[in-house]
Amino acid sequence: MKKLSLFLLLILLLSSCNSFDKKDLLGEWTIEEKEEKKQDDQPPVPFQRDPQIIVFNNDDTYIYKNGMFNFDRDSIRYYGEKTQFKIKGDSLLIFNPTTKKFDSQKIVELSKNKIVLETKKKTLTTLIPFKSKTYDNLNPQIDKVIVSKSLCFGTCPSNSTVIDNKGNFLFYGDLYNLKNGFFSSKISSHITKEIFDEMKYIDFYSLKPMYSTYITDQASSTITFMSKGKIIKTVHDHGEQSAFELRRLIRNISYLYQRIPLQSLITDPVLVYDFNSGTKAVDLQESETFYLFSELLKAKTISQYSGNLPFTGKYLLPVPTNEDYKKFYLYERSINTDGKIFKIQLEDKTFKTVDLGYNFFNKNYLIRFKNDSVRAR
Repeated sequence: MKKLSLFLLLILLLSSCNSFDKKDLLGEWTIEEKEEKKQDDQPPVPFQRDPQIIVFNNDDTYIYKNGMFNFDRDSIRYYGEKTQFKIKGDSLLIFNPTTKKFDSQKIVELSKNKIVLETKKKTLTTLIPFKSKTYDNLNPQIDKVIVSKSLCFGTCPSNSTVIDNKGNFLFYGDLYNLKNGFFSSKISSHITKEIFDEMKYIDFYSLKPMYSTYITDQASSTITFMSKGKIIKTVHDHGEQSAFELRRLIRNISYLYQRIPLQSLITDPVLVYDFNSGTKAVDLQESETFYLFSELLKAKTISQYSGNLPFTGKYLLPVPTNEDYKKFYLYERSINTDGKIFKIQLEDKTFKTVDLGYNFFNKNYLIRFKNDSVRAR
């Protein structure tokens, strides 16, 4: 009996040596960076400078703020930031949504100040505590966000998305998306809250209107923020040069279409970037163009309008693959407007006139004089 008791005691001692308390794992962490020798002749690579931010929650939710992807030849599957984790013996198991299996790493050290993990290849990773800064009491109240992503020299997805704080969603997939075309949806309050909660991590008033890199073949993104029905800021980012949390928001909005049910829309792609009228012009960023398109979808059709429509613009219908660029004019359609009333030429060359109910140009301070690069206010 004494031998049995000693044997059980030994088992308990061994198991306690190889078990870890989950409470020490909980919270926000970042991977400790290793200093690497910089090569002056190598251009900076997007994402490599980003902090690797990880959150372990008490409900066994694991959040990787840099996102989880599966890259295919012509498209990208985005699995979001959330998955599950568990501790089993001396190992940390994290569910991999790509393989649908748990990836295991040995816990070498676990305390409130440090986590050291070891892979099967004996590579060590050190996590240290991290605290994301928040600006929720400083930022304006955002009620709608529009994101557009453009092509790179390769197969970067080109798409546009509108989402508001009530869960109304509109998506246009242009090229290299899992779904291309126009789609709408109504997003759950849970997902909507997740998206709009991300904005508290963005230092809104420090955002510049333009971020760029000298590497010309990188993709670009534009994001437009709206408050109380007005555009209050648009940011253009070429080459992933803006702040991490802004790019995180852009990423989670632009791939949101992969996570939700979609309803297909049949509509002409009235995406106009430039309007001109005598000495005045309106130049729209991609996200602003898509916002105007989303408003035109809701506009009231009117039978006739006899007033002056001084601004003219053009949009392009889908062009067949391998079409000679000299024939692109065959796919151009015109649009005339004063900012409130829009007379739109359709694919069959007939016209439809719609009334937005307000002046889009004036409300959002989009008009500039042609001899001035700044929009008049």
